[in-house]
Amino acid sequence: NDRGLGGRPLDERQDAMELIHAGAIQQMRAQTHERGQVVQLIDIRHIKAPNPSGGNVGDRLRIVMSDGIYFQQGMVAQQLHEEVRHIPVNAIVRMDNWTVNHVAGRLIIIVTGMSVIQENFGAR
Repeated sequence: NDRGLGGRPLDERQDAMELIHAGAIQQMRAQTHERGQVVQLIDIRHIKAPNPSGGNVGDRLRIVMSDGIYFQQGMVAQQLHEEVRHIPVNAIVRMDNWTVNHVAGRLIIIVTGMSVIQENFGAR
């Protein structure tokens, strides 16, 4: 029984490329569509977040997601870090919950819930 991050069962068994929602990034940015957008994670990076008073605030996970048309940077909520660290680049995921924030003049999607559809998409 496959489970997504956050314990949600997955029953999607279609070809992953057919599942990617073209236009999902724009809909997520505008917050005009229901949750459950399917995108591909094209980059996952562990970064140190600077603290204005010196030192590091803590570890962050930055992701870049694509809907096959557009791509968008995002950050992963702290409670998902352990699971997301083990997801390979190019995995197909369903965005179950997110919020949009403006940081330093840029729009960033903060992911608070996601489920893995296919981990090894594009693996050879």
